[in-house]
Amino acid sequence: MKDATGSDKAFWEEFWLHPDGKENREAASIKMVPLLERVCDFSSIGSVGDYGCGSAPTLFKLAAKYPKCQFHGYDISERVIEENRQTASDDSLSNLSFHVDQLPALRCTSSHDLVLSIATLHYVLDIEEAIATLFARVRPDGMMIFNYPNIQTRAWYLQSESMNSPQLQRRFTLVLEGKNLTSMRSIHMITGRRPKNFWTASGEKSKQGNICVFLRK
Repeated sequence: MKDATGSDKAFWEEFWLHPDGKENREAASIKMVPLLERVCDFSSIGSVGDYGCGSAPTLFKLAAKYPKCQFHGYDISERVIEENRQTASDDSLSNLSFHVDQLPALRCTSSHDLVLSIATLHYVLDIEEAIATLFARVRPDGMMIFNYPNIQTRAWYLQSESMNSPQLQRRFTLVLEGKNLTSMRSIHMITGRRPKNFWTASGEKSKQGNICVFLRK
């Protein structure tokens, strides 16, 4: 769900055929579950939408734990969506569904009590349009949680030895070239809401270069 890469469907189909670093990403995603639970009351949430869900380890964990809540995952890759659908069926998770879609111009118009977008906006050129689109999917009194690239993210990436990898350079071209950076101020102007630090609210230390925030509608 993601330019150079963000709008390149073929890139993401190939990526999910041979997902580099899949185990590390899935471990990090699963660690998000208790953090989300500290900020969100899932017992009172009817619907969750995760945009750019990838292989959706967070959604699978949450769906199994909260059967009364409906979970929806969205991604640009038909390959990963079909695999997710099969896994959800195999695990008898009737409250978990998956849809092919792409930011910033989403086709699906469904709204949700909780909108998530983790490790996705880094790949979207029109990041401010994407944030506005996602916020429009949040129901009244709902919440949106997402991370995004800013000037600190770019500085961190430029200094990271891991960015010597050609694949990572291609994946993160937009951030490395500073083409899709945003800020707390811009998010406030787009949504009319002041973003709050998700890491702090969930009891975690703020993560260098990884800015994650939440907004209430």
